[in-house]
Amino acid sequence: MRTWRPALGVFLSAAALGCSAYAPRRPSPALLVTGAGVFGHPGADCLLVRDGRVAAVGRAADLAGQALGAAHVDGGPGLLLPGLHDAHLHLLDGGLSLSQADLGPAKSEAEAVELARAWAAKNPAGAVRGRGWSYDIMPAGSYPTRAALDAVFSTRPVVLESYDGHAYWFNTAALHQAGVGTDARDPEGARFVRGPDGRVSGTVLEAGGELVESLAGGLTPAEKAEGVRRGLALLAASGVTAADVMSGDLEEFEALAALEAKGELPVRVFYSPPLGGDLAVYRRLRERARGRLEFGWLKGFVDGAFESKTAETLEPFPDGTRAPAWGLEPARLKALIREAQAAGFPVALHAVGDAAVRASLDAYEAARDLPAPRRRHRVEHDEVVHPDDLVRFHALDVVASMQPLHADPGGPAPSEGAWSRNVGPERLPHSFPWRALTTAGAVLAFGSDWPVVTQDPLAGLAFAQARKDGPLTFDEAVRGYTAGPAYAARREADLGCLDPGCLADVVVVEPGAKKPALVLVDGVKVP
Repeated sequence: MRTWRPALGVFLSAAALGCSAYAPRRPSPALLVTGAGVFGHPGADCLLVRDGRVAAVGRAADLAGQALGAAHVDGGPGLLLPGLHDAHLHLLDGGLSLSQADLGPAKSEAEAVELARAWAAKNPAGAVRGRGWSYDIMPAGSYPTRAALDAVFSTRPVVLESYDGHAYWFNTAALHQAGVGTDARDPEGARFVRGPDGRVSGTVLEAGGELVESLAGGLTPAEKAEGVRRGLALLAASGVTAADVMSGDLEEFEALAALEAKGELPVRVFYSPPLGGDLAVYRRLRERARGRLEFGWLKGFVDGAFESKTAETLEPFPDGTRAPAWGLEPARLKALIREAQAAGFPVALHAVGDAAVRASLDAYEAARDLPAPRRRHRVEHDEVVHPDDLVRFHALDVVASMQPLHADPGGPAPSEGAWSRNVGPERLPHSFPWRALTTAGAVLAFGSDWPVVTQDPLAGLAFAQARKDGPLTFDEAVRGYTAGPAYAARREADLGCLDPGCLADVVVVEPGAKKPALVLVDGVKVP
């Protein structure tokens, strides 16, 4: 999913990065957590927590003496897991989506328009906003049109985001408000879909969609802050104790910093702005990040998506066409990686197609002569990986950041028809190669890409084990949501683990449960 926001252009050149007062949290009280077992510790059934960290692991009877005065939390039949770490999501977009029109159920362009109309009737002010439409609502190779929206919304701007964030659908009023005429040229790194007459037809692919969206009715900082709060609350309730937020919005960072300054940030957040921005500004952001708010990676886009045929592939799509343009040309990509790494910044590269994955690995390899950054480099999504590149992840110490539910054709990710059609039968055996990467020694970091699919980590855990082609074991899947993201962050010594000294981020999951029975962050129960 794309989350580059044009407002960040102002942000990246601004010096107004004030600091909020910050007061460290008080140490958490001693706590004894018992359950049916402790992940990674055969025979153990409890954890003793002191000052926000795991003090001891073992049998409750054996730890009774050390636990004098500690409060007791009984996890019943639940298994104690390290806190679940979503390695790739879009917090602001996810939080905002909770109050927008849900277009996911639409099976046609007309149904999507009707869902937007129903939402608009209940929300009469401002632009009509929705997300979740599938590429499969239209015949293969075509996109929804402004004409379909204009028939219902003649004057009110309409902004509808595709399920994967790689396309936006606008009516004429929204395009006009954004200053986009029907004869507009394609912006850099984006494409206006056009009708037979060559005029802009209403759908905009890749970064151009976000540009038009921001101009057609951008949200206020207060609206964004509310979206962040809603998103965080949902993550915490789902058992997500840490999240790698792939972002690019100043107000999102400010909302997170304000929450952490007040001690109200419920989960850990690794904030990751765009690759190619002002590194001096990023240094100041990194200095401001503290407590549960940490500076993560610089996020770059090497390609787009298979559904919109903007993925970069070694061989053409089955119909003989190729992606219209790289997100980042390989030469430019190598230069940006070297610049970032020389300044100590790690990078996370969106790469869906096998050519994009290879170009990402090539760029990282070309920077190996530089000092290693403070976190490990990553490649995001890895939907198709050429077999020759599997071993390179381990050899280069690059983490494969993947999303299990993206691979579930019967699950919450729509557009399976467009995806499989454009991947084609020859590439399909090399798609979502979790097992092959694991066998080749790569570290996997699992996430959701929310709001592309549900933020629920338990659903991702279940599918990672149930997938017909190359399933993972329970232990491997859990490590994908715990130790893997911690390794990517170079935090494997105290995150994603339940050993003495690890931070007491704990999730208790009962057999067959749809949500966690207990969530702890720093040894404190999350509401």
